Amino acid sequence: MSADTTSGPAGGSQQHSDNASAVRQSPPAIGLSLLMVTFLILCLFTFAAISLRSALNDRDTVARYEENTTAYYSACNEAEQQLQDLTRRAQDDPALQTDTALRVAIDDDRSLEVTLTWTGSSFEVTAWQTVSDTEWSADRQTLNLWIPD
Repeated sequence: MSADTTSGPAGGSQQHSDNASAVRQSPPAIGLSLLMVTFLILCLFTFAAISLRSALNDRDTVARYEENTTAYYSACNEAEQQLQDLTRRAQDDPALQTDTALRVAIDDDRSLEVTLTWTGSSFEVTAWQTVSDTEWSADRQTLNLWIPD
């Protein structure tokens, strides 16, 4: 029976030595690694949020650029059509054979202005430019960058 008590799981001396070794061993150091993993997850989440915001901004910018480009080229096509119609009518009517200008709206704020010169048999484009339809106004606030002594 003495063999059972010393070597078995219910033995006093064996159980006592397991408790002593458990007390002497330090618990695993998870504090620093947990902090590092938490910091890494926060960094990755922040990077993901910044990347998503950047991608959404790029998408919005491309959409605005597409709208502006489509509107501009639609106005160009309309101006070309008006130029062809004007040239056809001017060949039949000498009163239309003068220098003139066409103006086609691109959007609410801009127009395409085409200046034409009659060359004897057709119109020559002398200017093809985008102009603003809104009136420019200076800011009323001024900055005093130089203060005299």
